[in-house]
Amino acid sequence: MVDYYFLGRIIREERKRLGITQEELCNDEKDLSLLSRLERDKRIPDRKTVEYFFEKLGLLIPEGSIPMTEAEYRRYCLEYELTVQLADGATETLEKLEAYKSCTPNMGRFERQFYEYHRTLYESIHGAAPEGAAHRFADALRLTLPSFRLDGDIPAEFLSKTELMILNNIARMDYQSGKKTEAIRLMRFLRDYFNSKPVDIRVKAEKYPVILFNLAGWLDMAGNIEEALQLSNEGIEFCARHGKLFYFAYHIFNTGYCLAEQGKLDEAKALFDYAFKTMELTGKHDEVLMGKKELNKLFGYDFPEK
Repeated sequence: MVDYYFLGRIIREERKRLGITQEELCNDEKDLSLLSRLERDKRIPDRKTVEYFFEKLGLLIPEGSIPMTEAEYRRYCLEYELTVQLADGATETLEKLEAYKSCTPNMGRFERQFYEYHRTLYESIHGAAPEGAAHRFADALRLTLPSFRLDGDIPAEFLSKTELMILNNIARMDYQSGKKTEAIRLMRFLRDYFNSKPVDIRVKAEKYPVILFNLAGWLDMAGNIEEALQLSNEGIEFCARHGKLFYFAYHIFNTGYCLAEQGKLDEAKALFDYAFKTMELTGKHDEVLMGKKELNKLFGYDFPEK
């Protein structure tokens, strides 16, 4: 167990090891003051503050080593439950979100950001207009990145997991609302970030395949087939290394789709067959049927549609 009085020193030592200044790690004066006190052991850290700075440095969060009040522990449990629920494809998260909000009369900005992000995610899943959702995601991001603008560069060197996921969803909303160039620009930024900045490998294994999948699909639709093919192959290799069976199948499908568009129908069909078998293993029978119907229509295949 890590003594929580030393958590600030862990942050300081890792920051210095990576050659990062306090100013580079922080987004504003509020962050800078918080980090300075934390690194000098002048503040007993709360869970969300430690999580925020650990994530920006790509550190493994020392679970069980951070003092928590009863309300903080309840929020911690609800965050875990929400994450698992969404990973399982269950989208009815409103009850848990309201329980999260009601744990205390007020929320700190990190808790508020988590709540606003997931509330907007819930609304976007349940039919909110994508352009409006993009603005609400941006409002959530400004809780820790005050100078963020939807049409501007990212005003931060290092980002937390929640900040990264908000950016990912802003890109999705931009794409759905027709701002495809902006969506691709933002998704390229996320790909580059995951490859050049310190990111906890667990976070990268969870989120990077999704970023590659979306970016490859969007580039393919924009006619950049070669780059889409390259990203899909990267996704296959990454998922194979990290045991991500679910997106492994989708990247194989994307690769096949790119090859089919290039006229390599036999090579593509072998990949489609493999992707469908893998998707069946993860319970995606309906998606398999939809994929077969689409491929039969577009490329003249004879996949059984039952």
